[in-house]
Amino acid sequence: MFKLGGPMRILYAILLLCISGIARNLLENDLSTIGFCCFGDCKPEPNQEDVIDSLVPSIFKSLPTVQEKLDHPKNKFTPVIGVVNHIEVVAHSSKWNAYSSRWDDNPVLCIFDDPDWRSNRSIVVSNVDNEIAEQFTAWDNWLDSTQSVLERRATLDQLHSFSDLRFIRDSREVLTQLIKVGIKATYSYDTNSRSWKEADTTVYLYLPVITTPYYVPAKNGIENSVDLLKSLIHIPRNSKRVFFGDGFSQQVSTNQPEELDPNQLKVLPYKYSFRIPRNPIPKLHQEIGHLIREKRFSEISKAMDKIINAADSTYPIFGSALTDEDYKWLNLLSGNGIRLTPYDTLKYRESHRSLQGVASRAISIPEIYSWLDSDGAYNDILKIEDDFSRIIALNEYAFKKRSSENQKEKMAVLIEENLDKIPNQDLRHYLVKRYWNREEYGGYFSFGIGPALDFPLGGLSSYIDPGIGVSMFIGGGYKQFGAEFLMQIFPDKELKKRPEQISENTNDYIYDSFVIGLDLHYRYLNTKYWEADAYIGPTVNISRIINIDSNEKDWPVDQTSVGLDFGGTLSYFELGHVFGLRLRLGASTENATKAFDTFSLKPYTALEIIVKYNAKNKVDFDWSKYGE
Repeated sequence: MFKLGGPMRILYAILLLCISGIARNLLENDLSTIGFCCFGDCKPEPNQEDVIDSLVPSIFKSLPTVQEKLDHPKNKFTPVIGVVNHIEVVAHSSKWNAYSSRWDDNPVLCIFDDPDWRSNRSIVVSNVDNEIAEQFTAWDNWLDSTQSVLERRATLDQLHSFSDLRFIRDSREVLTQLIKVGIKATYSYDTNSRSWKEADTTVYLYLPVITTPYYVPAKNGIENSVDLLKSLIHIPRNSKRVFFGDGFSQQVSTNQPEELDPNQLKVLPYKYSFRIPRNPIPKLHQEIGHLIREKRFSEISKAMDKIINAADSTYPIFGSALTDEDYKWLNLLSGNGIRLTPYDTLKYRESHRSLQGVASRAISIPEIYSWLDSDGAYNDILKIEDDFSRIIALNEYAFKKRSSENQKEKMAVLIEENLDKIPNQDLRHYLVKRYWNREEYGGYFSFGIGPALDFPLGGLSSYIDPGIGVSMFIGGGYKQFGAEFLMQIFPDKELKKRPEQISENTNDYIYDSFVIGLDLHYRYLNTKYWEADAYIGPTVNISRIINIDSNEKDWPVDQTSVGLDFGGTLSYFELGHVFGLRLRLGASTENATKAFDTFSLKPYTALEIIVKYNAKNKVDFDWSKYGE
């Protein structure tokens, strides 16, 4: 277990104070987007600078005072009093990611196999003059040559830790950066007169930063060994301070430098370096993976405590030991699903600082996902003894394994079948709010078209045979009630015998019928895939006999009348309930008294392609069963 003592406590205190701004942001983000404790345009956390300043007298007793820094300057930067108003990354060096898998048993660095792994190193410079760029390049080259020697002395644990803390961006590992800090100065220090002079200008400070861990010769006296260090950066913003080339003072509350007490104000460095401990997480990941492979789920709870406590001991250096997904499934399999809710009275998540942030940097345990994809996962979930954990696990498994529409229905059924097993009212409401979701169809709009076939009956059948036509509709409704505008056309039917109205050969004539109806629908079946409606409504029937050989409009018979249409439909829809096929079976009256001196019933059938838009309404859960 990693222990902290002596001067390391100071650095660790800074780590904890600057956790959101230094550790997480430096390791995860480009410096141009980092918040208060590092770099960028984000607003500082409330009172965070005040906390650091208040701790300075007690934990930074060995730091120099402002007066000592003024008396013994260590660089050419002229001390100023002012506020940082600009931070920018103006140069960086990077190389292609030259590392293998982070937590396997093989050496991490590819340099053991590829002696030219450093050859892809590149330096990018922008918005900086040539002299500064040359100085940064020279420093970067010196660092590169130094590290190439020292890293060959590193242990396998150090190589793994190095890999865990790399700064990767766009497939390239960022090695160093040059930070340009703009300070709006109100006073500058005159070394000749040893006094402060008024100023109204912006001065710039350039800070080279090593973004990856780096090696230094070990201080333990062991020859050819190295220590692995990491630098963290703290550049205060939006607060007046005395700035030096290598540090800054506590906040200055007065506008007059004569009122400062330079012997009391401490100077904090911009850069903090600390030793990287051995990362205990990978080995404990392997232990948990072994338990999952052997399905020893009852032992997972103790293994979780072990790995989270280990992560706490090195947090925030390595971040969280578990991803959110890992944390969820390990708690469910161990019967600790309550930890995933706000109703955990033991406050497990709150009691472990490594679970409070940077879980996005955690590495997944692959055995969890292999188990989820296995055939036995569902049966394993059914064996979870804790009812609450089992219900959540079943719902999460349904969500992972099924399509969105199907999983909603499946999860709703799971809740309804198991909710009475949960005596706690808060937990019941948690399950319903998170997993139960039923919807019912509200308003809808649809249209369709397809081929149709009619079957004339009675006297009408003596003159014409069944024929093929076209059926089309457009309609809408709400829930089970609706209305459709129906049109059916049955053209060009040959006459079987000559009606009285025609004296010539019947081969010169054809019979057309056209039906326009407004049907009222009632839906008596509505499932995920099927719908069935019954309908009835008035129609307007147009029937006529046409002389096909005449060059002029010759309709010996042209009749328009009112009729009745009724029938039923059966529709099958794809999963989204948008596209489907509809079978229509119905009958309508056909008034052909002028043409054939008959009034008949004409059954018909149609197969239509249907397109439908459904508006859905969320259904409220019925709590009456539970006395609520």
